[in-house]
Amino acid sequence: GLRCTRDCLQGDLLFAERPAACVPCSEHDDASRCDHCVADLNNNSGGPTTVLRCAACAAAYCSKACRFHARRRYHGALCGARPAAAAFEAHARDSTTAGDYYRLAARLLVAYA
Repeated sequence: GLRCTRDCLQGDLLFAERPAACVPCSEHDDASRCDHCVADLNNNSGGPTTVLRCAACAAAYCSKACRFHARRRYHGALCGARPAAAAFEAHARDSTTAGDYYRLAARLLVAYA
């Protein structure tokens, strides 16, 4: 378990780490989320939002770093511009219960295989 060595207040951040992989939840508008880190791409301050896209399939990213890491870890193999990846993505999105898990599993398998 997690143990604290000092008193903590409600709302204190106790632990943070980057996930091994993540996917935007298809129950929500995943077009409004970074395809790598799932950050909100809608700028709530009213200013312009820079959204970077994959030139081949238009996957959206919040930064050059996210686009780079996605391409390096899994997007090169799972890019929707590749016919097999596009078919897999369509199948995963059609699954009403497990589509997000299929997509997450594919990212983990490609990234760590």
